[in-house]
Amino acid sequence: MKNKYGLIKHCSHCGTEFATKPRFLEFCSTPCKNPINRPGNIAWNKGIRLTDEQKEKQNTEGLKKGRGWNRGLPNERQRIKWLTDNPNKDGKVNNQRPKKRVDTAFLLYKSECLKATYRSRRKMKKDGLVPNDTGKRKTQYQLDHIIPFKQGFELNIDPAVIGGRQNLRYILGSENRSKWDTYQTEEIIRNITGDYNVL
Repeated sequence: MKNKYGLIKHCSHCGTEFATKPRFLEFCSTPCKNPINRPGNIAWNKGIRLTDEQKEKQNTEGLKKGRGWNRGLPNERQRIKWLTDNPNKDGKVNNQRPKKRVDTAFLLYKSECLKATYRSRRKMKKDGLVPNDTGKRKTQYQLDHIIPFKQGFELNIDPAVIGGRQNLRYILGSENRSKWDTYQTEEIIRNITGDYNVL
């Protein structure tokens, strides 16, 4: 039998009717599927206590150390770290730290290129220059930077040029993956950087 939620079946354990959502299951609930979770089930070790021989083998001193050896002790290193490298030390609003900390010049350059790319892609979408089949698969179209970020950083090219429309094109994912970080010739760089429109 079938309804709008799926097939109506009988649970293999309790026999109640249920609708499969979304897969074809044999049990109506988790307790019916797993015997350990069924009502009335008693754990195998319930009520069993350790014998004197088993207690003698335990390292009680080590257990005491592990349970509370540092309870109440001051952590000077953490206190100094909290007071020096923490924008919230004076009770300010939380999340004052930058979400993505930029440590190197290349990462800062790349972030500026991505901002320019975002603006260019929006302009291309308005002009109808973006293909319909875009995505992460090899058979789909992906946005490609003709001059890669690394080469632009080494040649000190303006991030607006790297993320500009002259340096962007849509190619298949398989082609885009095969040319990652492939440096371009001087002629191609001159053609792209010589005449461009910054959005």
